[in-house]
Amino acid sequence: MNPLAAVAVLVALSLAGPAWAHPALPGIGGAYAAFTHAITEPPAPLALLGLGLLVGINGAGSVRWACGSFFAATLGGLAATLALDVDTNPELPLVLVALTTGILTASGLPVPNAAVTVLGLLTGSLFGVFAAPEPAATATIAYSSSGQLTVARDDLPWSTLLWSSSGAVLGANLALVFVASAVDSIRKHWPRLWLIVGMRVLASWVAAIAALMAALWTR
Repeated sequence: MNPLAAVAVLVALSLAGPAWAHPALPGIGGAYAAFTHAITEPPAPLALLGLGLLVGINGAGSVRWACGSFFAATLGGLAATLALDVDTNPELPLVLVALTTGILTASGLPVPNAAVTVLGLLTGSLFGVFAAPEPAATATIAYSSSGQLTVARDDLPWSTLLWSSSGAVLGANLALVFVASAVDSIRKHWPRLWLIVGMRVLASWVAAIAALMAALWTR
């Protein structure tokens, strides 16, 4: 893929748009919808790319600490959201995560494991909230002569909510591990200066797009 095509794909994935929580539907369809929601709904892919670039370029130690803390925090954030019935929008904080990680990666400064662990915990907790269906979200269960029958999140069994949300948790964690491991492998096996510079340039694009999204969000 040439650089212009890469930029086009990144911009297309990161364009601001209305966010829709994944439906808490029973069966494999609900988990699959949540999986794609977590890796394609802006600003989630931008935050995952920014964090993955940062920890990958800082080495295998950073990858282990960040991915481990991210996974634990995702589970914790999801559990807290469902148990406490949290109604908050994590999109702007995720944009700020993308902005911060993009700037740190582009700067070329080494980031200690303690810092990437904190970033993993913060980002993971946000993705836990992002993974849960919104309190106002409804799932279409059946149709009747009187119209469409829907069921609110509070009325759905825990097994359905957890199964649906597990797809989002799996998608976010797999995406982070994939990006971070790929960057770390490139850094170790092809230690070319132009590749390192290219990854920092990509991180600067992530930061620039995140800054634009933050400006649109707060205007």
